Amino acid sequence: MKNRDISSVENFWEIPFSGVKCVNEDFYNRIFERCVFEGCDFHESRFTGSKFLNCTFNDCNLSVTRFDESVMKGVQFSNSKLTGVVFSPAGDSEMFSVYYDRCVIYSSNFLGLCLENTSFNQCEIIDTDFINIDLKGSFFKGTNLKGSRFQNANLSRVDFSTATNYSINPLVNNIREARFAGTEAFGLLNSFGIRLQI
Repeated sequence: MKNRDISSVENFWEIPFSGVKCVNEDFYNRIFERCVFEGCDFHESRFTGSKFLNCTFNDCNLSVTRFDESVMKGVQFSNSKLTGVVFSPAGDSEMFSVYYDRCVIYSSNFLGLCLENTSFNQCEIIDTDFINIDLKGSFFKGTNLKGSRFQNANLSRVDFSTATNYSINPLVNNIREARFAGTEAFGLLNSFGIRLQI
């Protein structure tokens, strides 16, 4: 699939996109279903009111890409860069189910989303906001959460047992039945200004 085809076609079904480069472009109301994006660069582009259904992004650059009012169902990001990405739901926040594997997610924003049972596997999630979000039952396996902020988040049954560098205030987040392990669990005390020595 060539760059110009993405700009001119609205609906895509089981289309492979390889090495496509669309920087700082606008895409409105596109529908991508069962598409695979391989080594694509959508830096600073905007997918507004679009739908991604059962799609996969491998080794893609999605820095400063916006997905305003977009639907993502069954979408997988692998080995991809998501810096400064803004995810905002299309009305129904439950129309959003994603999986992240070995991704770099830096200074991004997950706001008002339902991300129940989402897997973040071996990711670097740095300085990213999880605000007014439902992460119930999610799994941060081997994931670095340095500088990331959780506020008014449902973290019940979330597995942080192999995550590192998180700082979570139990007073402004629901951590019922969440799993924490080892000295990393001291990150639950950071907001209280408490220092523990072991």
